[in-house]
Amino acid sequence: ANCTACNCTSGGICDDGKKGSGRCACFEGLTGARCEQCTVSRLIWPDCTECMAGYFGQDCSACPVCDVPSLCNDGRSGSGECTYSYNYTGSVQHFVTPRNECTILVSVFGGSGGVGYYNSEVRGIGGNGGGVTAQYSVVEGSANV
Repeated sequence: ANCTACNCTSGGICDDGKKGSGRCACFEGLTGARCEQCTVSRLIWPDCTECMAGYFGQDCSACPVCDVPSLCNDGRSGSGECTYSYNYTGSVQHFVTPRNECTILVSVFGGSGGVGYYNSEVRGIGGNGGGVTAQYSVVEGSANV
């Protein structure tokens, strides 16, 4: 009756107007007096479509504890697996097999090559790059595959 401003977030619609209650009707997946919370607590507001860091899958399950320097493949489309990422350093990089592991899945990708020159003339064009994935049997704690 006093035309008080509604206080809903973009996650809902206010029952407004002179006869309105001022309450927020939340869209699917949202809750709270202002529609400011996700119905699944491990989702990120405001759109509630992505898991919080450290959670994975459609139900946002908790990630396992990963050995350093690995990270959990988290997010709504994540697998929850512990992954290691290496950047190019120009030198050998080592990987120590985590505890309780007997196989590892390795994916390696290389970028495309550049144009080759000799005496200011183009002598070759680099390849398209590529990748390979392979599964290896390993010994726990070993640096040898």
